[in-house]
Amino acid sequence: MSRGTGSAVVRNRLRRRLRAVMRELSDPARRPTFPSGDYLIRARRNAGAAEFARLHQDAARLLARIVERVERS
Repeated sequence: MSRGTGSAVVRNRLRRRLRAVMRELSDPARRPTFPSGDYLIRARRNAGAAEFARLHQDAARLLARIVERVERS
């Protein structure tokens, strides 16, 4: 994450939150599961101020789009 996201404290908090979101979303009990692989997540400038629930919602929506594309192809 770049310095534009915020101070070191903000960047580290955001990094921990994003890891927690991805850990929850990658739970095998969840459906639909997304394809295994490496994912690069780039946080926008205002992501540091976002609530955990908003980060979770946005990541879930993004991963649903990935699953949809994989299923179509």
